[in-house]
Amino acid sequence: SKETDGSGVSGKTAEVRTEVVSAVRAGQTSSGSQANDPNQTGGTAVVGPDSSERFAKAIKLLREGEVVALPTETVYGLAADALNADAVAKIFEAKERPRFDPLIVHLPNRKALAEIAMVEPPIASQLIEKFWPGPLTIIFKKCDTVPDIVTAGLETVGVRMSAHPVFREIVSALNRPLAAPSANRFGRVSPTTEPPPAACGAAFSAA
Repeated sequence: SKETDGSGVSGKTAEVRTEVVSAVRAGQTSSGSQANDPNQTGGTAVVGPDSSERFAKAIKLLREGEVVALPTETVYGLAADALNADAVAKIFEAKERPRFDPLIVHLPNRKALAEIAMVEPPIASQLIEKFWPGPLTIIFKKCDTVPDIVTAGLETVGVRMSAHPVFREIVSALNRPLAAPSANRFGRVSPTTEPPPAACGAAFSAA
């Protein structure tokens, strides 16, 4: 049987595997300009119109409690199922992130908010209507469905809904909230213009 700590995390966690999904569309560079050769991606998968197999692999890994590097509109994020404490623990392990530092939860859709947070102030609904999807994080009182490891034991949780088409497609297909801090070792510069592992050294590797 598994032993768990106060965060609901098993005492033993599997080796961290990371799947990298690039923000680059076929025929474009990461900056959005046209690339001479769409196959030259520095070893990172190109997310293009024919990327259904790559997306399916990323979704499969997330369902299995693994970690996937995904682009958001701000940085590349290291994503895992936010409601799976063992999966979230792998994010902390990969980033060497201290457990007292909470994570932001990214929603698959607006309806999912009610499953993880209590939306009380009227202004929250107004902000959601105006700025989601987009790079706005709103702090809510969390529901018990959110593992303590996600919030570092706090009674509140930071929530957002990404506008990035790659992130949205994957999280929508998964239909589960994702915890996704920046895909870099804790304390280092967040990757914004290139995906891991190029931006993160040996911390991450494509599956």
